[in-house]
Amino acid sequence: MTVLESLKAARAKIAHPQNWTQGQHARTKYGNPVSENSSLATCWCIIGALWAVNPEPYEARILLGKVIGQSVIAFNDAKDRTHAEVLNAFDRAIASLEGK
Repeated sequence: MTVLESLKAARAKIAHPQNWTQGQHARTKYGNPVSENSSLATCWCIIGALWAVNPEPYEARILLGKVIGQSVIAFNDAKDRTHAEVLNAFDRAIASLEGK
């Protein structure tokens, strides 16, 4: 899976606000932490979404970090972070690859 494919697939996983979370890689519909690859997972953080779609998402993670200018985990888990800001980070990373 290419970096671009990984970013698009991870973004699609968290495209709806109810499918994004903070503080854990993934959660069940009841909010319980689970593995990002669990069949019970219904929401993911940025990193969890990347891991769920690609077992080796390192390049995508690095690119996202460059786009947002900080740690992906810190960005995702910031207290005032919004779902729209997370999707925007994905969109900017995707655009940086599609523009090449």
